[in-house]
Amino acid sequence: MKKNEKKLGLMITTMNYEIDHVLKKFNKYTKNCKISISHQITDKKIKPKKIINKNLKYSFMYNKGLSKNRNNALNNLDSDIILICDDDVTFCKNFKDTILSAYKKYPKSDIITFQIQKPSGELMRNYKPNTFKHNKFSILMVSSICITFRKKSFIENKLKFDKNFGLGAKYCVGEENIFLKDAIDKKLNLRYIPKPIVIHKAESSGSNWRDELIISRVVVFKRMYGVLGGLASVFYFSIIKYKSYKHKYSFFKFLKLSFKGLFSKI
Repeated sequence: MKKNEKKLGLMITTMNYEIDHVLKKFNKYTKNCKISISHQITDKKIKPKKIINKNLKYSFMYNKGLSKNRNNALNNLDSDIILICDDDVTFCKNFKDTILSAYKKYPKSDIITFQIQKPSGELMRNYKPNTFKHNKFSILMVSSICITFRKKSFIENKLKFDKNFGLGAKYCVGEENIFLKDAIDKKLNLRYIPKPIVIHKAESSGSNWRDELIISRVVVFKRMYGVLGGLASVFYFSIIKYKSYKHKYSFFKFLKLSFKGLFSKI
């Protein structure tokens, strides 16, 4: 590593038996990156691992919740720039250079988001072709695995992933969007760069609606934009997304669950 070159860290969360796959998969990246793996254990048969690698920090926890897991992973990572990873991602060629070059070009950026690529080589969705500064609405289109941030900015502004949101938490989605909105509220500088850094299988098309998801999505909007934002999301999801849920829910059933989210406690 060159003098004064920024260090890139990979913040990886996994659960139960996936740890063996993760250790094997990500070990090769310890040559060029710092890695922190937080292992969530909910099966009593699973024992914590013993890792001897100065560039790989392993920690475990028995609490459930993706946001708790990410906060735990971050505590063990001392890199300048951090990339949020799921245990099923792979990386684009030269992803490290892409990320570090972006922070060099935009030194005032606290958080930079990138693009996700499908295994086929196509982009995950129709991304904007030009760089821009994020606002409180553009962050709704961001997935966690294309988010990078300066750890110094994270620490100095006392940011954390909200433990009430994310897989395994009270509300099952939205932790990455809430994280970005909290950063905007703290006046941090968020930028988008039109370059892919990770490869991931295609995301769900929205056909997996269930009670928990309907309620959680409205609560996310209320958490981010207040009661009026939550109310707007009730009608947005109920009306605009009707075609995606009509095979499973009637309009009034979906609307009822959405209002349940609006009046839920955070």
